[in-house]
Amino acid sequence: MENALENIAVVVIGRNEGERLARCLASLTMHDVPVIYVDSASSDNSIEIARAAAIEFIELDSQIALTAARSRNAGFDWMMRSKGPIKYIQFIDGDCELDESWLEAAVNFLDENDEVAAVCGRLREKYPNKNIFTRLSDIGWYIPPGQIEACGGIVTVRSKIFEELGGFNVDLIAGEEPEFYFRMREKEWKINSLDQKMATHDAAIESYGQWFTRSMRTGFAYASAEKWGAWAKQRRSLLFWGGVLPILFLLSLFWMPFVATGIAALYVVQVLRTYLGLNVPYGASDRLLYASFCIIDKFSEFVGYMKYTIAKWRNKDQPLIEYKRN
Repeated sequence: MENALENIAVVVIGRNEGERLARCLASLTMHDVPVIYVDSASSDNSIEIARAAAIEFIELDSQIALTAARSRNAGFDWMMRSKGPIKYIQFIDGDCELDESWLEAAVNFLDENDEVAAVCGRLREKYPNKNIFTRLSDIGWYIPPGQIEACGGIVTVRSKIFEELGGFNVDLIAGEEPEFYFRMREKEWKINSLDQKMATHDAAIESYGQWFTRSMRTGFAYASAEKWGAWAKQRRSLLFWGGVLPILFLLSLFWMPFVATGIAALYVVQVLRTYLGLNVPYGASDRLLYASFCIIDKFSEFVGYMKYTIAKWRNKDQPLIEYKRN
C-alpha cells in the first residue's frame, strides 16, 4: 500500500520562538517526513532546540534582510537539493503545531484535485480565551471552506508550482503570502480551504502594544501591495478611518464640537455595519468584539502605512516589524 506521506516534506521557519518552536517540532516528529528548520538569526536557544529534536536546520545570514519569504524560500531550496524531488511542501511557522491528521488530508486532497496548487485548513489559536487579543486572533484565522483567493503561510503547496512561481517575494517584509497567491491565481491555479483542523497557533500577545504592532504590520503590508496591484480598497479604508477622520475629529473639537460628535457616531455606525456583515462561526459577543477591533485597528494600520511611505520616500529598507517578546 502506498504511503500517503512519501511525497511531502515540511519547512519550518522561526525567530526567537523558544518553547513554541519545541512544541512545533514535536508535532512534526510523529510523522516520518523530511523536516528542515530555517532560523532567522534568533538570539534565544532555537538552534539548540532544533538540534535536540534531531531536526536539520539552516541559520540565515543576518547581514541580508531577514523576511519570512526569504526563510520559506531557503527551506524549500534546501529540501529540493537535499531530499530530491518532492511533490508537496508543507510550510509552517515555529509558533504553530501541526494537527496529526493534516498532512494526510492535504496530500489526499491535492492528489485528487489536479487544478489546486495550494490547500490550507482550519487554524486555531492555542489559547483563545487567554485574553481579548488571543480571542481576536482565533476569530481572525477563520477562512470559510471551499475555493479561496488566499490563505496564510501555514499551507501545503505543490512543489512544481512553487518553483515555477519563484517562491515568495523576498522583498516584502509583510504581505508576502497574498502576493504569492495573487501570482498563483494569475496562472489560473486554484487555492482551497478544507473544513478540517490544520494547526494551532500561539500568538503570545499579552498587551495592546503588541497587538498595535501586529496591526501596524498589516497596514505596512496593505501599503506595499500597491506595487503589485492589490488591496486598493483596504488602503482607502485605513486612510479614511485611520487618518482623515481622526484629523478632522481633533480639529473639530476646537471649532465645531457638533462635527466631532458626528464623526464619533460614524465610527459607531461602521462597527455595526461590520458586525452585521461578518460571516464567521462565532457568537454575537465575539463578532461584536471582532467588528470593533476591525475599526480600532485602522489607526495602527495607518501608522504602518505611513512607515512604508516614509521608508519609500527615504529609499531605505524597513526592518522586520516584530510584535513578540523574546
